[in-house]
Amino acid sequence: MDKLYYDGSSFSHLLPTGQNKNTGHYVAEKLGLELDHYGHNGKGVEKIIRSAMRYSFINKDAFMLIGFGSSQVLEVHTDDPGDFVKFPYKSFSEEHCVIPLQGEDLLHYADLTEWQYCETKALFNIILLHDYLESNHINFLLHNLGNNYHYDSNFEFGKGVAEQINARPKILNFYKNSLHSIIKDANLKPWDYEHYGWHGHADTQGHSVYADFLMEHINV
Repeated sequence: MDKLYYDGSSFSHLLPTGQNKNTGHYVAEKLGLELDHYGHNGKGVEKIIRSAMRYSFINKDAFMLIGFGSSQVLEVHTDDPGDFVKFPYKSFSEEHCVIPLQGEDLLHYADLTEWQYCETKALFNIILLHDYLESNHINFLLHNLGNNYHYDSNFEFGKGVAEQINARPKILNFYKNSLHSIIKDANLKPWDYEHYGWHGHADTQGHSVYADFLMEHINV
């Protein structure tokens, strides 16, 4: 094993000007592995899953550290990804035609959906990815770059999904210890706190603290 595959949305990489090390860099350094970073802005659950599967088809020996951000990203097709989706690290060109819904269309979509449904759907797909990676003997960890997911024992389907999540230790921190809860507990305000509050993006210190947390659960 000589590579670390690291992926996620903007929460995996977006830093203020002058800072250039995120969680992927810190973990790769700690493990002594070459970093293959595939994170970019607006990368939703389904796109992250597809990217992970594409990567696993060509490299089954890497350690795959796969992070998920917002569960409410809706993918749409485009012939031109425009300025919103930039690819600061590696990417699969086959995925460039898929971008997140934006602007007024996104607000309308959010009004038509229910956040708990989106979380449950995301977790169901993450379970499927987990089992695919396990069955192909790939070393991996799936983790939550967003906020803690809600758990309601009265929501029967969600309760069943939670039981499945908790039975899979390689699905790490969706109900507690998410990236955002960890930096909030450490009082490490996102660098864009003025715009997004505690839902913003971690700076290098926040990424370093989160990398330390992940290292406690990584077994390579």
